[in-house]
Amino acid sequence: KQMQVIKHYIAITEGIIEEECEITAPLLIKKGRFAKVTISKNGEGQKAITHICPLEISGKKTKLNVEIKTGKTHQIRAHLAHLKHPIIGDTLYGAKPSYRILLHAHSIEILGYRFVSPPPKEFIFKENLS
Repeated sequence: KQMQVIKHYIAITEGIIEEECEITAPLLIKKGRFAKVTISKNGEGQKAITHICPLEISGKKTKLNVEIKTGKTHQIRAHLAHLKHPIIGDTLYGAKPSYRILLHAHSIEILGYRFVSPPPKEFIFKENLS
């Protein structure tokens, strides 16, 4: 709630994202048997802030560093789909099928501690990721 936790993710998205940006579209979270998040068209919804920075581009795919300032359900997935660059494998948000969703929780900083999880080998760019 006080935005004192710093969370970094690595995502590989469909399409080319050349510039870093901050996505602030509010989210409408619908929970039932499973969660599905949409972007609020009228400005209502929960505040969500996602900062993205391209790390690498290969073919028509972009590897991103993603920092979330808020921690809402499916925030990264919904925000990237809103930009028309869904995470590879994330069929719920419009991406083509893949063997997995290419989103990795890379690091978290909380209470003066930093925990890091190196990205798996799937996150090393090759010509064919899917």
